[in-house]
Amino acid sequence: AEFDYIDIQGNTIIYNDTIKLTDVAPSMKLPLDTSFFETNFVNNTNSDVFSSFDKFSLFFKGLYLESTGADGAYLPLDFTQGNITIYYTNDVLTDETTVDLNGNGTITDLQVPVKTKQSMVFPLKGVRANVYKRDYNTATSNIQSLLNNPNTTQGEQQLFIQGNAGSMAVLDAFSNMDLTAIRNNNWLVNEANIVLNVNQDLSSSDVPDRLFLCKLDESPQNGIYKNTQILDILTEGEQIVDGNLQTETEGSGDAATTKPVKYRFRITDYMSEVLKKVNPKSPGKFAIKVFQSSDLPNPATPNDTIVSNFSWNQKAVGLFGNNYQPSDVDYDKRVKLEIFYSKLND
Repeated sequence: AEFDYIDIQGNTIIYNDTIKLTDVAPSMKLPLDTSFFETNFVNNTNSDVFSSFDKFSLFFKGLYLESTGADGAYLPLDFTQGNITIYYTNDVLTDETTVDLNGNGTITDLQVPVKTKQSMVFPLKGVRANVYKRDYNTATSNIQSLLNNPNTTQGEQQLFIQGNAGSMAVLDAFSNMDLTAIRNNNWLVNEANIVLNVNQDLSSSDVPDRLFLCKLDESPQNGIYKNTQILDILTEGEQIVDGNLQTETEGSGDAATTKPVKYRFRITDYMSEVLKKVNPKSPGKFAIKVFQSSDLPNPATPNDTIVSNFSWNQKAVGLFGNNYQPSDVDYDKRVKLEIFYSKLND
């Protein structure tokens, strides 16, 4: 870009301005405390803490970033691409050629100290850890009471699932089922599904695109759950088990809106093992969480069936539970275990 400037004497001065375009991913730049770095780094260069990497690691362990505010905003950051950039000024010895650098009237001086702006970049390549804490004390609803005091006997009308420091749902599909009678019927399970309908009154339109079903660890140690993969994930794969959000479109054209409807999990192989007459598998409870790609089995470690408890996806969804009476309006929306079967003759 080029523009003209007329000074107070009427002289025209031409400035050339160059705009450099670079491919930079969206990022966030946070100013650090310059006095801290000046005191502990610049003015501390002769200290013993810089004599080795081990001593420096004990002296400066890294950065701690914490979000504040209660506006509900969330922004995931890729710290693997992050860095600390230190901008500083130092004296650079420069030979004069065409400019009088020291103001003594000549342009032939050598090794003239010149204040020069520079920068140094330190990539964030060390160990990184993330901690998510959710404070329900400021909630305007009774969500904290519902999460802390679930009805484990009769079940709940609502199920709440959220990623990050949120919550998972627990399903006990067999507590009211006479498994012995069913096993004696010699069923051949053709298909078995768990269907969870989205409660529109509890959920926004921006719900998780996918949930994940696993076997609940019913004896957690120190509050840490080691949930495990269900059989169908190992035998049939993630595409068959599903768990993806199913939606419906209302209206048409510019007025069309898409609303979340339900999630479905196929657990045919698991139910076949539970309901078979000879050597049946002991049933257990299910855990449902927001899906994360690391939840899936790793072919490189086939014996590791533990499912991670976390999810980087912060989205949440409210689902219909089981505790409804036939006379209730939402009775047909309750969580369901569907079993399609053929009966074998003795």
